[in-house]
Amino acid sequence: IITLSSVGDYFDDIKKTDEFISKLLLKVGVNRRPNPWDRENLNVWKTWNFSDEMILEAGKLACGKSSPIAYMNGILSNWKKF
Repeated sequence: IITLSSVGDYFDDIKKTDEFISKLLLKVGVNRRPNPWDRENLNVWKTWNFSDEMILEAGKLACGKSSPIAYMNGILSNWKKF
């Protein structure tokens, strides 16, 4: 059974996630709205136990790259190995 409250909580979670992703996109120099691929990447990075600060740090390194989100994924993947 789905309650109105649980639906509201779901959308609140998406809003918070999208706000963080928007901040990240600005940091890497991408001017667009968050999309499902961004949410999926963020979820993966969180399951790798990266904090928001570490993700933003990878964003700094990816700024100016032709595919900054993919570049970030590579950075975080390498960091995960250590």
